[in-house]
Amino acid sequence: NGQAVVLQIDVFTWVFVPLVPQDCTTTSGREQCWRLAMYIAEYLRSLQRSHIPVERYIHELLAWLYVASGKDKELHLLFQYHVLSDSRRLASSLLERSLYYAPFFQVAIDMFFRLGHIDYVVRALLGRGDLLSALEVLKKHPHFLELDHARSSGSGPAPSGALSLDNARQDGMSLAPPGTVMITPTEIVRCAAQLVEKSSQEDGGMVG
Repeated sequence: NGQAVVLQIDVFTWVFVPLVPQDCTTTSGREQCWRLAMYIAEYLRSLQRSHIPVERYIHELLAWLYVASGKDKELHLLFQYHVLSDSRRLASSLLERSLYYAPFFQVAIDMFFRLGHIDYVVRALLGRGDLLSALEVLKKHPHFLELDHARSSGSGPAPSGALSLDNARQDGMSLAPPGTVMITPTEIVRCAAQLVEKSSQEDGGMVG
């Protein structure tokens, strides 16, 4: 019909990205980031009014601009109202940002769960020193634990019926999303050792 079609990737590449300021740490840079975030938010609304699915890189850029603008609480509201779609990159960014805005940790964990990235959930919990929660997740999702690693380390044959990724594949089951890195017993032991060391230091400080 002679109408030009402008794709979201075109708007992202040729309109939004060039408007991102070089330095977002200054007052002027943060203001520019926030202004651009408002432009993108209006663009999202126009897509939604036309019932056009929004590409995830648009959501990721919008979230990044909120963070760069120092609008963590406002970004949290967007997730509570399900404005932004899930992605592994976005969840990873939120996990990193949770060091400065703690509620993002649970937002990231929930997103990883919805995406099926249990390996990211477990490693996030282990990184936080929450060993019990990590073990509880693995108990519910044992196919993310690399049992073959334990067998190859000389611990003897695995019990009959033990779960492993190889067995799951042989059964034709797709248990983990692409890019999954299995959790090894070494990671769990390392976290436990760090907790024991931390507890010993705290006890020593109390005695002193």
